[in-house]
Amino acid sequence: MATGIAELDREIGEGVLEWIQVSKDYRRRELGSYLVCELLWRMRKAAGFVTVSGKCRNPDHSEDLYRKCGFSGDDVWHILREREQAAVAEEKGAALAPPFLGYLVLMQLCHNADL
Repeated sequence: MATGIAELDREIGEGVLEWIQVSKDYRRRELGSYLVCELLWRMRKAAGFVTVSGKCRNPDHSEDLYRKCGFSGDDVWHILREREQAAVAEEKGAALAPPFLGYLVLMQLCHNADL
């Protein structure tokens, strides 16, 4: 129904939430919010702040979920994606296409208020 991964870097006090997912048949039932809040609660004593990241303009509206749970910020990353075909072509000795297919636009949000 709902799954997620929470990691903790004790050296810098950063918690990271990843792969927060709710099965399509169970969406819009507050399970995502419950899961994120539960993971935040479990890290409350060890993490000074928690970050999440994801694809901007995600059709599943993950940013809305995180902001509803108290995350904030406007950091945006542009990450170049290497063309998958380039590696295959190189192995076969074929001429290479330009190395970059495009980029992903990712966001990073932070939660640092009284975990």
